Amino acid sequence: MDPLQVEISKYQHRKDNLCDVLMEKETQFAEYIRQLHAFEYDLLQHLAPLHRQLHRWERRCTITEGIIQRLEKLDWTEQESPTELHSWLREIEHSSQWEELPPNLDNSPKSLDSKEQQEAKTIYRKLARRFHPDLVDLPDIQERRQEVMSEINEAYRSGDLQALRELEYYPDIRNPEEEEQGEKWERLVREIALLQKKIVDCERLYNEAQDSELAALMLLNDHSETPFHNIETLLREKIQHFQDRWLRLRNREEKCWLQVDGL
Repeated sequence: MDPLQVEISKYQHRKDNLCDVLMEKETQFAEYIRQLHAFEYDLLQHLAPLHRQLHRWERRCTITEGIIQRLEKLDWTEQESPTELHSWLREIEHSSQWEELPPNLDNSPKSLDSKEQQEAKTIYRKLARRFHPDLVDLPDIQERRQEVMSEINEAYRSGDLQALRELEYYPDIRNPEEEEQGEKWERLVREIALLQKKIVDCERLYNEAQDSELAALMLLNDHSETPFHNIETLLREKIQHFQDRWLRLRNREEKCWLQVDGL
């Protein structure tokens, strides 16, 4: 075996090892993101009624406060007292920035048992090894692989085992052209550098996901005997705050209307 072929074999072995490391880290990251998404769905499903209730009371406070501001600014000695407030309400609705409600919960993540989870993880690793765009260096092949990899990631994160099974039959996307030894060596050098960077990036994204607010809530929930209790308590406190505020605003509004009528 000539020296260049020896070097190529050595670099190929190094690349294979880095591929294994990257696939392990990306599988770990994808599994963690899947867990976060499943927890987020459960959280929103559990707290959605409280979010809607909070949203309603916040809107009531905003509308009542807007009416008070208009009553306090206008001089009713020079104009007739209003009986209809539709135009005011439209203006207040238009100018207010409402807090967004939780997203639609119709598309819930699929629940897999331990055996199915293991099968999904095995298929994901196999597919990632075949289609990961960063394991090749040609832009057109990377782009085609990225499209397939997006489907793989979505299927895994949503727990769609059937979709993963079907993707196993997707044809490989490879470079059809033969390479010279020197070109193969250069490509391996570039791909090794790219893999090393991708490993670092994957570790960074995984750490950021672990440091997220959603991850902290999931960890807190895992160690709590009453799931979502702390968050539910916080939402109820906010609802009570807006209810109390609305009562105070209604008293102010009543006084404004009495002043309009000279009472």
